[in-house]
This record gives sequence, C-alpha cells and structure tokens, in this order.
Amino acid sequence: MTPSVLRDGEVKSHMLFDSGVLLPLEDEKSEFFEQALHTLAHECAHVEVTGRFDTALPGILLQSKPGNAHAHYRWEIINACWDE
Repeated sequence: MTPSVLRDGEVKSHMLFDSGVLLPLEDEKSEFFEQALHTLAHECAHVEVTGRFDTALPGILLQSKPGNAHAHYRWEIINACWDE
C-alpha cells in the first residue's frame, strides 16, 4: 500500500510492502517475478498519481476538510476512484 502523508506542509507518499510480496524480484526465473514487479509498479504509480494530483490541485490532499458528511463521503469515493 502507499498512503499519503503530510510532512512539513508537503504531501509525500510512503510505500509499504510485505517483504514476501517483493522477494521474487531477486530471481527473474521465479514464477512470481512478474506479479512482484507488477505490484511494485502499481505502488510506484500511486506515488506518481499523488504527486501529480498535488501539483495540479495544491492544498487539497490531506489539507482541506469537506463541509459536511455528504461532501466527505463523496470525496472519499472520488479519491478512491482517482487513485485506482
């Protein structure tokens, strides 16, 4: 997973993995090599999407609060769709 965090007013991403998921990257002949590579690339894409979103719409991610419950849940769905 790649959660977004706010550090010194700057949006950043932290990539977190179960080491067993990426271990097949050590052996290109492993039957799970492609799956591990895909997982790593997928999480790298989350980092890129978060960075691009923050560049295009600064001050939104982790820095703004929706005005009511409806807007909050709507944003949660929009953000989840955007990320995936």
